[in-house]
Amino acid sequence: MSMASGDNTYWLDQNDRIVGVADGWDAFATENGGEAAAFRRIQEKPIREFIADDVTRMWFDVVLQLARIRQTPVERSYRCDTPACRRMMNMCLSVEPSGLIRVEHSLVATTQRPHSVFINHARYAEPGSTLHTRCSICGRIQRGESWIEPDAGTAPGQPALAVVYSVCQECSLGILT
Repeated sequence: MSMASGDNTYWLDQNDRIVGVADGWDAFATENGGEAAAFRRIQEKPIREFIADDVTRMWFDVVLQLARIRQTPVERSYRCDTPACRRMMNMCLSVEPSGLIRVEHSLVATTQRPHSVFINHARYAEPGSTLHTRCSICGRIQRGESWIEPDAGTAPGQPALAVVYSVCQECSLGILT
């Protein structure tokens, strides 16, 4: 398996376990405070262990199956924000001749937020706080029946939003395209 690609590339075996990473993976993880994501710590672990919720796991399973069935690359856009920036990403899954799935993530665009928004993944609401649902794909927060940008529903200096992850209906509907 050739791993001379981007820092955000990994390979999955037929059981969806992480069996390889790009050459720059560990350096990128260390530079970004992600020592827990070093290859020696994630090797042979199922990718599902690193996905926050059941609905997003199911979404990713469908994308994996599409790549395997179609035997052509499958691309999906998603968001991977920082507190200060909205980051549009692209994920490309392709089946290699060996049967491994190559999963490559690339940065498409970055835009500054009007103010920083801090988000904490929570399994339950802390006393006195509100638990929000955040879409794992588009990054928006559910408010009633609407999905809004996190910074649209927060003020500068506001405490971190406590969120659980899911996939909004709009992102769910776009999975098979």
